Amino acid sequence: PASFNHTGVATGTCSTCHNGSTASGKPGNHIPTSQQCDVCHRTTAWTPATFSHNGIAAGTCSTCHNGS
Repeated sequence: PASFNHTGVATGTCSTCHNGSTASGKPGNHIPTSQQCDVCHRTTAWTPATFSHNGIAAGTCSTCHNGS
């Protein structure tokens, strides 16, 4: 249960550390996205996540909206 103060960390640079090696990254069952973590998540908590459909390609709805 370590913590990290994200004050001063530049917006949009999450994957610099959250790469699965330095710090935990996206799990395998994550909603497919190429967005940075802070588009949906906050630095104070991973959940509840917000979701924006920005960056989601038209016609790919069933990739996520598949009933599971």
